[in-house]
Amino acid sequence: ALPICYELAKQMLAREDYPKALFVASDSIAIGVLRAIHERGLNIPQDISLISVNDIPTARFTFPPLSTVRIHSEMMGSQGVNLL
Repeated sequence: ALPICYELAKQMLAREDYPKALFVASDSIAIGVLRAIHERGLNIPQDISLISVNDIPTARFTFPPLSTVRIHSEMMGSQGVNLL
C-alpha cells in the first residue's frame, strides 16, 4: 500500500493546482507522501502542510518531523464497549 500511496502523492503533487494541505490516514503513508513532497521541491510548511495519524516513533526522525495525532485505541475501545 505504501508504494501506491507514494505514487498517488507524486501524481497529485505534479499538478499545478496541487493541494496546500494534506491529512493522511497513517504515519506510514505520510512518510511516503513526505518523500513525494521533497522530490517535487516543495517545503513544509511554506508550500504545503501535512498531518497524519498514529504518532509512531519513526515520525520524530523524518525531516521535518511529522505533525501527527496520537489515537488512544484502548480508550476508544473502552468507550465503544460502554456505548453497547
